[in-house]
Amino acid sequence: MTIAIVDTGIDRDGPEFAGRISADSTAFDQKIARCATCPGETIRFELDDKDGHGSKTAAVAAGARDGNGMHGVAYDATILALKISGPNLEGITAGSTGPIPESDAPNVALIAPAIRYAVDKGAFVISMSINGSGGGEQMSADLKSAMDLVRGGNRLFVESVTNNVGEDSFSGKVAANLVGKDLSNKDWFLFGIRVDANLQPPSGNGTPGALADRTLSVVASNVATVDQNGQQVVVTGNSFAAPGIAGAAALLKQYWPQLGGQEISRIMLDT
Repeated sequence: MTIAIVDTGIDRDGPEFAGRISADSTAFDQKIARCATCPGETIRFELDDKDGHGSKTAAVAAGARDGNGMHGVAYDATILALKISGPNLEGITAGSTGPIPESDAPNVALIAPAIRYAVDKGAFVISMSINGSGGGEQMSADLKSAMDLVRGGNRLFVESVTNNVGEDSFSGKVAANLVGKDLSNKDWFLFGIRVDANLQPPSGNGTPGALADRTLSVVASNVATVDQNGQQVVVTGNSFAAPGIAGAAALLKQYWPQLGGQEISRIMLDT
């Protein structure tokens, strides 16, 4: 199975993902302007993971079972790494030259293109450990139409709940636009939220809002994974719940290929 990881890139040269990173993995073009009156320009960052978040989430979903450290849930899966890191325009002025550096924050406008691309390239499940505002009318429409493709192909989209205590991860956010005001894409969407090794929730956390019934809790506190340098690290956060769910969904699809995202997500919620 192919798992799409929409994040900050991936450790392309490390042993954790050797031979299993899809050749279709990519970053995306994005248009920026260095100042309010500057002409627009198109930039694209390298797929390499500068921040580490993408490699960590990818390893939870599909890190190698190689007898060294941790391994991912679906350790034989192919990884379609889709980088949506935004630009860092701090200190960039009209007279500045040279490449625009990337930031550690996503460009939310790239989520819809990444989803469309993932479906086109055959990913069964898409994991995104990113939250953000749903944006304006055009972005909302783009997100909904992209998620319509997930539904149309009977695929599955998994997103992490925000780590911000008390914050609704649905209302006014990317998730609401993906699922739609009428919740028409709800059956192909899952939220992931963390618990500890004793299956206890943290004292404070974000919430799934209207999608509480589409939420799975996953041990994602003090879990082992691998960073952008191939080093074993221990992490905590809802970010690491979503890829665990994605890996489990990929395993179910591997063993029961006649099932789709709607059926597999229902099985996971019910059992």
